[in-house]
Amino acid sequence: MDLLNTKWFLRNTKSHSLNFIVVFRWNGVLDLNLPLNRRNSGQSAKWLQNGNKVTITFSNPKLEYSGIINEDGNSFSGLAVEHTGGKIEFKGQFIEKILNANALSREILNGRWHLMMSKDFEFKNMESRKTERIAKFLTGEKLDFRDLDGKEIGRSNLWFHNIYGGFTIKVNDGFANYEGKLLHNGTIDGTARNTKGAKWFFKGEKIVEKLGEDDNEKTIFVEEPAIPTDSKVFAQDEFCDDTQISSLGNYHKYWEVYKEVVNPGFDEFSRKILRLKEGEGDAMAFFLKKLNAILAGEGFVICYVPSSDKDKISTGIRTLCKKLATSDGRIDGTGCVVRHKTVPKAAHGGRRSIDVHINSLKIVDHVLIKDKIILLLDDVTTTGSSLQATKRLLINAGAKKVYCFALAQTN
Repeated sequence: MDLLNTKWFLRNTKSHSLNFIVVFRWNGVLDLNLPLNRRNSGQSAKWLQNGNKVTITFSNPKLEYSGIINEDGNSFSGLAVEHTGGKIEFKGQFIEKILNANALSREILNGRWHLMMSKDFEFKNMESRKTERIAKFLTGEKLDFRDLDGKEIGRSNLWFHNIYGGFTIKVNDGFANYEGKLLHNGTIDGTARNTKGAKWFFKGEKIVEKLGEDDNEKTIFVEEPAIPTDSKVFAQDEFCDDTQISSLGNYHKYWEVYKEVVNPGFDEFSRKILRLKEGEGDAMAFFLKKLNAILAGEGFVICYVPSSDKDKISTGIRTLCKKLATSDGRIDGTGCVVRHKTVPKAAHGGRRSIDVHINSLKIVDHVLIKDKIILLLDDVTTTGSSLQATKRLLINAGAKKVYCFALAQTN
């Protein structure tokens, strides 16, 4: 499982001390909530993932957690070593995937949402209907905020989103301020607090208005999340056939006879492929520019074919996909497919059929890809078996359509 932007509960298995809620962030940064009985004292932490191995280092006091992610992808366990040498057994339990700010904006922007008091919460001396609102999130962080009768509440209302997938609504008439987050099931969850200090829990459902049977009534109902169009994934028609594997060019091996005769067909394009595999910056920039020139549109998810070695997580093609996904409107799906069983290399006589790949791969984030258009990338393809196997898994997991694309095909 890719830990990036996921929230976990770290628990000491033998006591209630040293328990943390953590969120794994980019560049090895770890967000954490300290136990209630401890002060911050400048506490910070870093994390590192290598395959299914996870290391977390706390700064003050120095404490290092080393654990192994279990096959279910929802838990890991290991030992925490204190600066004094003491060892503590711990377990980590997955809580949720955290949407980033761009993903949040795409989901709720220009949508109309019915915000209401949670059914499992009773607020004294206040009717539930009086707390219900219709909110439309507009560009420029503006907000159209009304009650159920359509009366506008306040003017120049604003909403703000943050890097953790949460948002805040500021209503200038002082009725209440809202803090919430968008869940992966397409609903909103949060708390609201009015000027008198009263606080209640609320949820939100996306809505639209349609004419009723008598053409006079207006019925509010939950709208299914919009399925992104696939007409603008590529700017050129030559790449828009989802039944084929497209590529930028041909790859020629360096050795014609291994470690004896250099292949005369080995060219600069093939050299850049090898450099990308090593994660070199010049090759990364080269292919990033090439792909951005042929990609268009937004709303599609970018996935990649994992390395044949299940323990090799950080690869050049994975980094390239993450860089492509930083563009507005594209969704980072590099954590959706994982290799849970190493596949022998074809160069070493290993079988590389579609079935072999399917049995070694699994989908770990069905929600992110359901009903979405997928751009599936690989660095080099020969038979296409790994791309076809991954595509089949994505389709079976609910993807609407999958486009297979290799940077290069072997000649």
